[in-house]
Amino acid sequence: MQITAFPTNLELQSLNWQQKLRILASLFAAIAVQITNINQDRQTKYLLSEAIRIIDCCRVSIPNSLTLELSAIQKEWLAWKNLFPVEAARSFMSFHARNQSVRFLHMTEILPEFA
Repeated sequence: MQITAFPTNLELQSLNWQQKLRILASLFAAIAVQITNINQDRQTKYLLSEAIRIIDCCRVSIPNSLTLELSAIQKEWLAWKNLFPVEAARSFMSFHARNQSVRFLHMTEILPEFA
């Protein structure tokens, strides 16, 4: 799976916060798939960088009730990006990225909280 282009910061400004979080949900789903493949480490690192950048753009318009959680997610994934690759953590990181993807969908209220 090769993913190369994501919205620029300027393009992200034109989206509402739900659209931005849906992009993040998709991005974290892609990270969940890629992160277990050693041959895709460069692409995974790129995806992690993009996720961190997009989260930064989201914080401008996101409801206050979600700001703290989104900041914590960004901080956590920045730490993972700086440590990556950690062979022993690949499965956990994949599982966690998938859960984050679902969490972003919950934030946008596409999925009910306990779906």
